[in-house]
Amino acid sequence: MKGIIFTEFMELVESKFGLEVLDQVLELSDDEGVYTSVGSYDHRDLVKLIVNLSKVSDIPPEQLQEVFGESVFLNLLRSIPSHASLQQCDNTFQFVRHVE
Repeated sequence: MKGIIFTEFMELVESKFGLEVLDQVLELSDDEGVYTSVGSYDHRDLVKLIVNLSKVSDIPPEQLQEVFGESVFLNLLRSIPSHASLQQCDNTFQFVRHVE
């Protein structure tokens, strides 16, 4: 999974829950939280972060995933090159290729 997804997640958690909660989630996940937007990482690490955020926040993981998905989609949409269009995308995977 692209690192930008992880960096977006960290930024969202910090802005919505605070740095202390982000630190708790990273500690529970046995994760140092060091991600670069251009790196590639195991998607299971993101799942673990979401599950542990759910434990800390008492918000169901499904709800957290939905909120995160909406947030990251809007941010990725802003990063599409001007020559690209959502009309060129038949599915999410094609959309992500435009972002890259």
